[in-house]
Amino acid sequence: MIRRPLFPIILLFFALLSPSLLGLCGDVALKAVPLVFNVNLNDRSGDTFKVSILEPQLGREHNVFQFAATAPGTYQTMDIGRYVRTFQAFDGQGRELATERIETNAFQISSPERVKQLNYTIAETWDTKVDEHEIYPMAGSTLEEDHALINGQAVFGFFRGLQARPLRIFLKHPPSWLVGTALLQDIDGAWLSDDYDHVVDSPILLGRLTQVVRRVGNCDVRLFAYSKNDLVKATQVMAQLGDVIEATNVFLGGFPVDRYTFLYHFEDVSVGAWEHSYSSFYVVSEQALENKEDNFVIRTAAHEIFHMVTPLNIHSENIRPFDFRHPKPSAHVWFYEGVTEWAAGMMTLRAGQTDLASYLETLTRKLNTADRMDQYFSLENIGLESYSPKGQWEWANIYARGAVVAALLDIMILERSEGTRGLRELIQDLAKVYGPHKSFPEDAFYDIVTTRTYPDVAIFIDHHIRDTLPLPLKTFFAALGIRYIAQEATGQMVAEVGLHFKITSGLDIVLDDVSPALEELGLSQGDTLLVFAGIVANSANFEAIKQRLESLKIGEHYNIKIIRGDKTRPFRACVGQTAELMRHRFEEMPELSPRQKKLREAWLTNLNPSTARY
Repeated sequence: MIRRPLFPIILLFFALLSPSLLGLCGDVALKAVPLVFNVNLNDRSGDTFKVSILEPQLGREHNVFQFAATAPGTYQTMDIGRYVRTFQAFDGQGRELATERIETNAFQISSPERVKQLNYTIAETWDTKVDEHEIYPMAGSTLEEDHALINGQAVFGFFRGLQARPLRIFLKHPPSWLVGTALLQDIDGAWLSDDYDHVVDSPILLGRLTQVVRRVGNCDVRLFAYSKNDLVKATQVMAQLGDVIEATNVFLGGFPVDRYTFLYHFEDVSVGAWEHSYSSFYVVSEQALENKEDNFVIRTAAHEIFHMVTPLNIHSENIRPFDFRHPKPSAHVWFYEGVTEWAAGMMTLRAGQTDLASYLETLTRKLNTADRMDQYFSLENIGLESYSPKGQWEWANIYARGAVVAALLDIMILERSEGTRGLRELIQDLAKVYGPHKSFPEDAFYDIVTTRTYPDVAIFIDHHIRDTLPLPLKTFFAALGIRYIAQEATGQMVAEVGLHFKITSGLDIVLDDVSPALEELGLSQGDTLLVFAGIVANSANFEAIKQRLESLKIGEHYNIKIIRGDKTRPFRACVGQTAELMRHRFEEMPELSPRQKKLREAWLTNLNPSTARY
């Protein structure tokens, strides 16, 4: 059901107030006046969105219009101001007022109190080439003849000091277009946002879409799909997601929201997704639904939908209200992303949609991924350096080591509580205390978690989140009757190059590990790589270098060039052989003790389902 707020009445009331009276009321009154945006999607020329702001009612101190440097949940530099093509302000007589770009993402207005209309054009991000900081497609914008994508930070801005001001957004578009968004609409057709943070948290996909609605528990789940070649319909996607949605509802003890919107863009490639409080947006290949063995749609949705809990209901003060100009990184990205990745696997395991063997194979893959990352770069550091090149290079470890650490934390809490509560129940407890509009203190979160669990959880956090000590996999999983084998020989011989690489914070590729044979040749750990097997060593070629290394065969020769100090040295080496080792294997123990059996049953159960109160 569409809610119909009293915005027209509010607007009428404030329209009767004189500017002087508004001045007496101060910012409290001004911040209650919705900012009215008009976006003309009928004019799609130049791949630019044509945006107008009408009657903004500004004070003299609101003389800067700000575009976003980034957005929560992307952990990347965006600098949306780069996409602004024109920016103009006009007074009541249609006279243009002086404006000036004062920063990449900010425009100053000479007489803000005289502004009656502000117009700007902003290029879509998908088809606009930039020299650096390319924006993820799922967090960007596109404007085509049959559809458009609006992510709030990619199209809208705000006046400094008025980030908390409500928005009314009028979208002019072809009458045949459907609009998919979690935003609500008023009786005049305006899409309503509580504030700027809310519109950034609410993507809009519109155009030649298909749609479907499903009621799950207390939640209306809507799904909108754009398919470039009409190969995928919304009903098909919903049919695939049905079990995951139901499992999420059970895992959470009921959705913490009354509505949720899936937005899917099916075209050429599968890129990824971006989570939001009441929705999620996905960029997926049209062929993805045909892949039953490794279904990108299901895997991604299972992760993204859980974000309605973290970070919607549980987040630090660095997340909301968000500083779109100078964002503050959070040390707790491991909690937002790693715990969410853990939950995506556990809720399908507990629902019987994934068997235990498959779940354990997933843990094996994550641990093998973690092995390829910097072993001395902690989960906390990934969050704190998420906007740096080093943090971005190590980002995959949030979903790898981060999810495994969450699994261990769950087992730890289960064992200490004698199987009465686990990580799921801790999350439910935290959600009762915090919520969409109440943040936890950034510097106190570890203490909060420890207070609500057990003292030795603080030691676990210090060792495995703040530091990178080896994970206690064998001991923890043994408590569940699951044997963990760090490595074992398969009886086969495989190629042994004897080299491992890593990327430094300065984006150099260095030799992280060198076999004794290569040390005898003259190579050393810490040497900076210049060329490997004909591939120039730079961060852009890092994946190509790893693939070439993995493709080398026993007895094959390769060239390598390094720099040490101020000297460059070339080498020619030969691939050796070694016994193949299978790493990070899990297997169920044939017999369980009564304690192991009890804890395993608790581990596979959503405990205390009545405790969920979002």
